[in-house]
Amino acid sequence: MQHIRLWQTHTSAFARNFLPLQYDSLQDAPTATRTLAEQSALDAIDRVLFSFGLSNAQVGLPAATPRSALTQGDRDFFAPQQHRLRTASAHARTMFTPQQHHIREAILQSILAPTVQTSKLYLIQGRAGRGKTFVVQGIVNALEMSSPLHRYWQPGSVQLAVAKLPWHGSTRVIPA
Repeated sequence: MQHIRLWQTHTSAFARNFLPLQYDSLQDAPTATRTLAEQSALDAIDRVLFSFGLSNAQVGLPAATPRSALTQGDRDFFAPQQHRLRTASAHARTMFTPQQHHIREAILQSILAPTVQTSKLYLIQGRAGRGKTFVVQGIVNALEMSSPLHRYWQPGSVQLAVAKLPWHGSTRVIPA
């Protein structure tokens, strides 16, 4: 009951992030735009709750937008693994060097919040034993725990290629 009261009290604050820039507040927006902004806020809350193995309905909030069968299938598959993935991802991050943190953030940002100029292909170069596979596994864990993978790519369209290349510098990420 407390969650619904919190939602009702702060709906406009939550929904403001989803308003088109032309509106200063929720009250200035047309009804359809307000409704869409509120639903988008609920969907965002549901995505966060999902990463903890919960949903809006389980905590007493209004329902999120119904998901497609493919999305629900992904959620059902990863739900039992959420805690393990979250723990593995957090543990890996504590062991990353500053350079590995930068690589992880650059790649996750390009996947989760792409822009027109965002590269879709990255080459991570480095000498053996520098943690390239470790960083890639951390990225995969972060994606698997955050939301359904098919939001970012279709099955079969992504390939992980590992090759031994002569390299005499430091590990770096290169947008290809």
